[in-house]
Amino acid sequence: MQILLHSGGVIGINMQHCARMAFVDLDDSFEKFCQAVRRCYRFGQKRQVQVHLFTAENEGQILANLKRKEEAHHEMSASMIEHMKDIMNTTLAGQVNIVDEYKEDTIQGDGFTIHLGDCVKWTRRMDDNSIDYSVFSPPFADLFVYSNSDHDMGNCKDDAEFGAVEVSDCGTVPHHQAGPECLIPLHESADNQNASRIHRIA
Repeated sequence: MQILLHSGGVIGINMQHCARMAFVDLDDSFEKFCQAVRRCYRFGQKRQVQVHLFTAENEGQILANLKRKEEAHHEMSASMIEHMKDIMNTTLAGQVNIVDEYKEDTIQGDGFTIHLGDCVKWTRRMDDNSIDYSVFSPPFADLFVYSNSDHDMGNCKDDAEFGAVEVSDCGTVPHHQAGPECLIPLHESADNQNASRIHRIA
């Protein structure tokens, strides 16, 4: 029979070869009680640990106090896990997914109106045949270089996903003029493969 003193063996020893515990002299310290129980929950424990508490009739308040502190302990542990899980995932994975907050705004002045936001969404809201001239940089898939926004068409993972984005030109007038920025980019794609593309504007 292994004997573990509550006050003398609650911290710093490993008792994974034991699986039954008996407490006959409790006090109000849940910390000491928890530490004593955890002596059996060490690496290498293969059995279910049984903990038995023996109390006298006049120790009912002590037992109730330990149970109250145990419930608070579990609630606090669950709350800490919930608050720390994102930080732990970032630490373990070594990366974090940061997405820019999407914002819209409109500024009007003498003879002009400026819209901040997704140009595809704003175009759909404009009246038909209301755009006479457009200046833009054509988007291309698999760039991932301009922003962290889900609204950035360059953040599509491939041409198939890029092609699924519906772009509306209903706001432009017939034979409208456009001033696109045309580049021949050479970049490293998301799968670490060098890729070059030639873009021609007719």
